[in-house]
Amino acid sequence: MTKKILSWNANILFLLIFAGQYFYIYFVTSAKLPPFLGGYFSIACLFSLVVFSCHYFFLGTIKNLSRSDFIFWILPFLLFLLMVLIQLWLGSIYAAPGRDGAAYQSLNLLLYAFVLFVVGCCLSFSGRETLKLGKIVFFIMMFVLLSYVISTGSLFYNVGYVAKEAGLEESFGTYQTMARSVMLVGLIALIGITSPVLKVLWLGLLLFGLFVIGARTELYTFFAIIPLYVVLTMFNTEVSSAGKLIFLGLVILAVIFISLMLLLAQTSFDFNMRQFAIFSLNSDASWSSRLRLDDANTQFIVNNPIAGSHGSHFLQGGAGAYIHNWTSVWQNYGLFAFLLYVYMTAVPLIYLFFLYFVRNYRNEFVVIGICIALIVLISVSMSKSFNWEVTYFSWGLVTGLLLKRLTELRVSKATEVI
Repeated sequence: MTKKILSWNANILFLLIFAGQYFYIYFVTSAKLPPFLGGYFSIACLFSLVVFSCHYFFLGTIKNLSRSDFIFWILPFLLFLLMVLIQLWLGSIYAAPGRDGAAYQSLNLLLYAFVLFVVGCCLSFSGRETLKLGKIVFFIMMFVLLSYVISTGSLFYNVGYVAKEAGLEESFGTYQTMARSVMLVGLIALIGITSPVLKVLWLGLLLFGLFVIGARTELYTFFAIIPLYVVLTMFNTEVSSAGKLIFLGLVILAVIFISLMLLLAQTSFDFNMRQFAIFSLNSDASWSSRLRLDDANTQFIVNNPIAGSHGSHFLQGGAGAYIHNWTSVWQNYGLFAFLLYVYMTAVPLIYLFFLYFVRNYRNEFVVIGICIALIVLISVSMSKSFNWEVTYFSWGLVTGLLLKRLTELRVSKATEVI
């Protein structure tokens, strides 16, 4: 009963945090709601921390761990949080550049990282109620975008422009925030869909949502992991042989269809849209600006390779002037924090791959966990910084899957001995 309550709470919090922010931004920017919860995400995470997170992290997760599980999968995460806390403390003592702004970012990071790690670690979409709820929520999210496309005739939901038109700051709603919610809710809600036709349609709907929102990293990393999803599904023992063949055939047909449609539409389709800028990065202002910031901020790492330089990116232009990859962790929190960050991003994912292919730990939840973790690995190595919230949710999700399997193996081994 306790496990059921914990997983139910985690599922609800997952939707509250990610889907909740999506709808909040939409209704506020559409002038249907006042911005009474600020940016929403911090409030949702704080609520989760106060009401649930500590309870099921310490009573539902750590309580039943072996010493080796704690050392390899939980301790590195806690040490990472400790490194952030130490830099926050040092920054408050010394006149670090952008001290107040850096302190605010670090406090947010501590909150997001802990709450999202716990939610991901305890997440379980095995119950029918939560599976249905996730699917209903995702359909409503897609309906909102489809309504916008039909009413405006535009295939780009420029949430920043919509926010500005509503009299809000342009940064109130960002395409990265919207895409983050669509991607995670859509992928988790994919669990439980057994029909090959529905699987392909669901993936297509996810691609449509990410395309309309215009977040390039989320769109192209998701597109890149679709072949992996297909391969993992082919190995999944829960899927019948006929279902695997039908699914593979439909994916191939869908790729051919999309390719043909793009070729036929190239004379009338606007390929200068933000979504297609990846094919002409040399002339893209956003990409050029990122490269300049990365080069300038890397110098702080060179000058302070061990301790880093907490908040130094503020000298380059403000809160968003950080390195757009995982070395931003090195710059702000030092070498040890960076190594822990790389460890938590890569090692559990590699071990989960091992369990999937070698130890036959194969189910839909593991497939989705691997896909989300790989999206994170690609994204943080190329364009996402230390404050990308999806990273910490992914850490928790993969860690939870690993701990569940390792516990099952220990129980099975103990039973054999008896």
